[in-house]
Amino acid sequence: MKLKKLELIGFKSFYDKTTFDFSAGITAIVGPNGCGKSNIVDAIRWVLGEHAPSYLRSKALEDVIFAGSDAAGPLGMAEVTLTFVNDDGNAPPGYESYAEISITRRTFRDGESEFSINKVPCRLKDIAELFLDTGAGARGYAIIAQGKVGEIVDARPDEMRMIIEEAAGVAKFRVRRKEAERKMESTRQNLARVKDILEEVRRQIGALERQVRKAERYKALRSELKGLDLRVASRKRLEMTLALESARKALDGIEDALLSARSGLTRMDAGLEEGRVTLAERERLLSDLRGEHARRKEEAARREAEWDGLRGQAEQLRRMVLEAEAEIGSLESEIAELDARVAEADGESTRRGEELSLARACWETENASMAAAREVHRLAQEEVERAKSDLIVRVSQHSDARSGAEALSQRIAEGERSIARS
Repeated sequence: MKLKKLELIGFKSFYDKTTFDFSAGITAIVGPNGCGKSNIVDAIRWVLGEHAPSYLRSKALEDVIFAGSDAAGPLGMAEVTLTFVNDDGNAPPGYESYAEISITRRTFRDGESEFSINKVPCRLKDIAELFLDTGAGARGYAIIAQGKVGEIVDARPDEMRMIIEEAAGVAKFRVRRKEAERKMESTRQNLARVKDILEEVRRQIGALERQVRKAERYKALRSELKGLDLRVASRKRLEMTLALESARKALDGIEDALLSARSGLTRMDAGLEEGRVTLAERERLLSDLRGEHARRKEEAARREAEWDGLRGQAEQLRRMVLEAEAEIGSLESEIAELDARVAEADGESTRRGEELSLARACWETENASMAAAREVHRLAQEEVERAKSDLIVRVSQHSDARSGAEALSQRIAEGERSIARS
């Protein structure tokens, strides 16, 4: 595999996305002190799995995230992607068929980190195993930082041995041997714990056998108790069934009584509604009767006034009749006098022959006057008869009005008593 490209976003001094392409041959990055050249090596070491802040020239892992400057504020994430070309197909097992292999590491200010190989999430251990025996690990000999040569020369024997083993390609086996040794040690510890457990179990076998016998006896007793409980439960169930049947019958009786009560209540409601309707009808009838009573009172008062007027007219007619009778008596007296005069005239007819025509004229005149008086008397008699008839009719109407008012008062009193009873 050959290094092809390095991409940085928010790592240390790299605010914007920065890409370094490594073509064939030697690639050199030059610049003044403090421009960030060493940050590139730190980024490569970081993406390959370095997690010690001292090897990254930092105090804490979150220091690798861009902290801000005069031109830009701090970022919340740092991301580095390292791309290798696999032209010769010498990639580790599982990646031989890939033309390129991209390693990506991303970290956040809350301490969370993400790793991926070819954009597939993975573990940091997977990245470390990918670069075993390649010399390109986080602390591999392929990355020689400033002062690294002096460290190799002055390294202790064990450190020198690790460098030589990694260069010889046996570091992977060393790592696997250590992993196997850790697993064997863990297995030995597990076996020791199992032996201790077996010894404890052997010591507890006797007690367990006694407990088994007790458990068997307990099971037998429990089975017997269960049978007894079933019998008791059966009896209780029978008693409860009988009680339930009795309760159901009582409930049916209560439901029938409730239904009857509801029916009675419905009938009472209907009767109450009918009574309300009847009361409303009687109140309306009472109102009508009161109105009729008021009208009858007004009619009686009007008839009373008419009766008083008719009574005055009757008195006047009586006076007229008396006057007419007096006049008739006077006329009859005059007629009698005239008859006497006629007799005298007849006796003296012979004597007063010459006065006959004059007497006859006077008689005819008197006779005409008497006929006129009789006619006046007859008309007065007719007027008196009509006044009597009208008076009788008015008296009958007044009596009927009083009877109607009394009957109406009785109906009003009956309506009020019926309302009071309701």
